[in-house]
Amino acid sequence: MNDQALDHLIDRALADEGTLPEGISERLEARLQAYADSQTQTPLRLTSAKPRRRLYLASGIAASLLLAAALFFETQNREPQPRDTFTDPARAALVAHDALTLLSSKLNKGLSPVRGADAELQHVNQLLTSKLEILQNNKKQ
Repeated sequence: MNDQALDHLIDRALADEGTLPEGISERLEARLQAYADSQTQTPLRLTSAKPRRRLYLASGIAASLLLAAALFFETQNREPQPRDTFTDPARAALVAHDALTLLSSKLNKGLSPVRGADAELQHVNQLLTSKLEILQNNKKQ
């Protein structure tokens, strides 16, 4: 196609742009009116309120059960707390003496292997000191 034919087609399309085929306007108006009438008779409802109410009810029940279970387990796991004070000073002194005796026995039991290791360490220290003195005396001579 040449430029003149294209110009002619463009001019014709622009001239016909404002006109519609005969009868299409009436059919379009009838369809739009029918659609508008159907919309006014049954309003469009996206969601129903009943499922939402059921969801809220189920959520509330679940939250209540969870709270009840948490409170139940919290109160069941509590053990009586020991008292940390004594009303009788003699009994307090006796309990303190027993606790210190137990601590002393455990500490002595743990220190007994250390005492043996300490004796070995001192023996090794003496050997090293004597060897170092011998080496220093050899260097001086």
